[in-house]
Amino acid sequence: MAKFDFHKRASADRQRRYGSESISDTTIPTEFHSRPKARQSKADARAELERLLAEHTAKEKPRRP
Repeated sequence: MAKFDFHKRASADRQRRYGSESISDTTIPTEFHSRPKARQSKADARAELERLLAEHTAKEKPRRP
């Protein structure tokens, strides 16, 4: 006896009875349209980290003995 996927069968029957909405005619709101952001390279990330560390060490207060 073969296994039968009743959920898949029920979904197909439901689509046949009620129909399914076409997603091709729906549009995405313009506020969700954005250009993909360029990924930062490792060299740029390292340079930025060095710059931030240099700024931080310049701002640190000297420790009291």
